[in-house]
Amino acid sequence: MQLENYFEFLAPDDIRIKGHRIGIRYLELSQRLLVTDNRKSMPGHLKEHWENGGHIWGLVWLRSSGNLSSCLPVGD
Repeated sequence: MQLENYFEFLAPDDIRIKGHRIGIRYLELSQRLLVTDNRKSMPGHLKEHWENGGHIWGLVWLRSSGNLSSCLPVGD
């Protein structure tokens, strides 16, 4: 697996998901949750992020058949 196929390495502390403006480092700095259904490559990316001293404020793993609205409470 080549990380360059999935990430853009703009700087040592700015690694972004390829094709997106949002990177894991951005989520950390802006104190945002990571919401993903990517169970193939995201665990490895998170492991590398954590091994380099990074953290995230929260993680929501979506089922591949689900979506974010299935996780939210339904109003009355």
